[in-house]
Amino acid sequence: MKTAKILEISPYPPPHSGWSVRVAMIKQELIRLGHACVVLNIGRNRKVKSTEYEDVQNGWDFVRKVFWYCAHGYRVHAHVNGQSNKGIVLTLLSQVINILLGHRSILTFHAGINQAYFPRRKKWHYFPLFFLIFAFSDTIICNDEEVKRRICEYGVKTHKVFPIPAFSLQYLHFQEPALSADLETFLKQQSPVLTTYSLLRPTFHLDTTLRALAALKTQWPQIGMIMIGSIQKAEDMDAKMIFHLVEKLDLQDCLYWADDLPHDKFLTVLKRSKIYLRSYVYDGVCSSVLEALSMGIPVVGCENDLRPQQVIIFKTGDARDLTAKVNYVLENYTEVLAGLSPPKLRDTIAEETILLVAT
Repeated sequence: MKTAKILEISPYPPPHSGWSVRVAMIKQELIRLGHACVVLNIGRNRKVKSTEYEDVQNGWDFVRKVFWYCAHGYRVHAHVNGQSNKGIVLTLLSQVINILLGHRSILTFHAGINQAYFPRRKKWHYFPLFFLIFAFSDTIICNDEEVKRRICEYGVKTHKVFPIPAFSLQYLHFQEPALSADLETFLKQQSPVLTTYSLLRPTFHLDTTLRALAALKTQWPQIGMIMIGSIQKAEDMDAKMIFHLVEKLDLQDCLYWADDLPHDKFLTVLKRSKIYLRSYVYDGVCSSVLEALSMGIPVVGCENDLRPQQVIIFKTGDARDLTAKVNYVLENYTEVLAGLSPPKLRDTIAEETILLVAT
């Protein structure tokens, strides 16, 4: 068997977000099969040195390390979406270096059909950048047929785009670790408990979530919500606005800020929740939504045109509609649970690994 050499250019845990968890699993599977895989970490902890990945100290360090690995036979597998200018630039840089050293890269285009700079109709002046990113890629992975159609609007041949959801049966294989004492206390004292993954950014519509929680509190006085996700520094303007709103709405006692959680702990908390709330509109086919449904947890999610049919949809940014949908689930919980059926499980880690090695 020929040994493949793959250079993953992506965020890597921590924090344990969708991309980074996926890439960690892909790396593990490639190495298990006897292939070489190195992750060039461009995430939040990129400057922290680790044996798990290659750190990136600055732009020059990024270029130098991509060049070194490509010169030693590695093929770039870049990860990008239509939300980040920096991600677009880094992807193009790595692709050009890979081509100059004799390889066409593989690309995973994350998220859904409604992003800041994607699809083509959104920002016409980004067309040349995405055209080049897709043209420089030998193989493109996305998470849904609808996303594939939007990618092909850039002149991409359909045979080079492979829809592989960023969710796999391995995601549900986890040990239930012990939770912190204060989190255990919160889970026991509050009822019902809702869980969400959210960053303190406007795109997560946390203000909508908090206003809905305040309204729900009048009907469910012991309601609690666990906020999982990285929390910005206190001086960050978005964070200041959110924490001010928490105080204004008197929600301190019904919120638990869990910050980043390892995947096992995230699933453990999710399993003990009544509802999983998803308020991020740009995510496409979301792994955590599929994880919740697979464990029989009802999901209330904002509209993004790619939600599974079983998700209870609320209008993005509409606190009243979110309140109504959560109330509906809580008041009809037995019927809602009876109507849930787990999504079809695929070994998409294996599917993607085969594609990375074969192309």
